[in-house]
Amino acid sequence: MVLNVNKVLHKNWTILNKLYQIYRSTPISTDIVTAYGYNTTYFTHVHNSPIGEKYTMVYDIGFKNHIDNKIQIFPAP
Repeated sequence: MVLNVNKVLHKNWTILNKLYQIYRSTPISTDIVTAYGYNTTYFTHVHNSPIGEKYTMVYDIGFKNHIDNKIQIFPAP
């Protein structure tokens, strides 16, 4: 069970990292992320920034939601 969860988390991390290398911090459609196979159910934690922004994290990379069904990917601060 734990091994299966870790596989999904690693895949999600790989997808976010790859998309970050391509788009950097440019907001992208969530359709692109899911097309790569990202599983939205699995993440490691939620980071709340000092200014109130919420980041969904997978280990050391995460994203914040934007309007119009877009996300912006960031490495951990």
